Amino acid sequence: IMDYYLRDNISGDSFLFEDYTETTVRFYKVSQVVVSGRFYCSDYGYVDLFTEEALVNHDDEEYPSYGRIRAEGDNNSMAWLEFFDPNGYIVYVDEDGDGFLDYNSVPLYWDN
Repeated sequence: IMDYYLRDNISGDSFLFEDYTETTVRFYKVSQVVVSGRFYCSDYGYVDLFTEEALVNHDDEEYPSYGRIRAEGDNNSMAWLEFFDPNGYIVYVDEDGDGFLDYNSVPLYWDN
């Protein structure tokens, strides 16, 4: 568990990871990562981060090939980042916290 503070001395922006935990379990050429904690940005406020499904990363891949992270903000707003293969992901957002998606990115790819 850690608290980590960063400040950009040029822009004055600051960032804080608070009670941040990252657990990595390593198997043969594959890692599973679980994270939780609060992330704060001086421009946008904070979100609480949770791994809903462990991020699976193969040694020869730059990005996770599987997994899902949820970010929760004010007024029950939420966003999810879901990895479905080493090059693809989807972003979901419930901006107003009503339990219905306000945004679904459809599949996006890192190389685009």
